[in-house]
Amino acid sequence: MIYELIVMEGEGIGLEVVPQALRIIKYVSQLKNIEIKYSNYEVGISCYKKYQKYLPQEAKEHCDHLKHSNHGAILFGAVSDEPIGILRKEYDFFANIRPIKCHDNLLSISPIKNNIVCHTDLCFVRELVGDIYYGLSKEGLTHNVKW
Repeated sequence: MIYELIVMEGEGIGLEVVPQALRIIKYVSQLKNIEIKYSNYEVGISCYKKYQKYLPQEAKEHCDHLKHSNHGAILFGAVSDEPIGILRKEYDFFANIRPIKCHDNLLSISPIKNNIVCHTDLCFVRELVGDIYYGLSKEGLTHNVKW
């Protein structure tokens, strides 16, 4: 079986983390003998400057195809604006993963005391497709407090 992976580095931190994620994916796929077909697409501001679109039509069509497949995924880095809204809504981008770890060379500039921050090792997983982004807007009154 051949799996498909659409790769969109985007911009900013995406240019740093996506290549590292691909190294891990390629290592594990070789280790487990999994065949993956990779397709790379430019997205975000650099794409907009070249083509006046944040998400190229070819990339959207490929994402549409994989939306109905059990053998495909999208590896997305980061962008400052679009196409993240499109991708979240259309392709059910479930989570934003934010690891937090203080490295020794940053201890001296942290506003948090060194003995506290030096042991920080967290990972926030923020859900991206539910009510806060795309749910129905509601109003109500509970205990005389309007929401």
